[in-house]
Amino acid sequence: MHLKLPVEEKVSSKVSKILKWILVLNVLVFAIKLFIGFKAFSLSIIADGIHSAIDSFNNVLGIVMIADRVKNETIQA
Repeated sequence: MHLKLPVEEKVSSKVSKILKWILVLNVLVFAIKLFIGFKAFSLSIIADGIHSAIDSFNNVLGIVMIADRVKNETIQA
């Protein structure tokens, strides 16, 4: 039997909230970089925009993993 500490729940919730905000900001940066890159015909800015999109994908993975961990810990309790 695995007991879940209230502190772990709060930390997971805060980390998830922070990752969601970072995701929003990364998507915004991605869109701006792509827009500027295409307007300026700059492959380096477009590539950096794609890198920002990959960062956004990594944030989604982090959010999903935290949600899955919290769900699994709740089921085990």
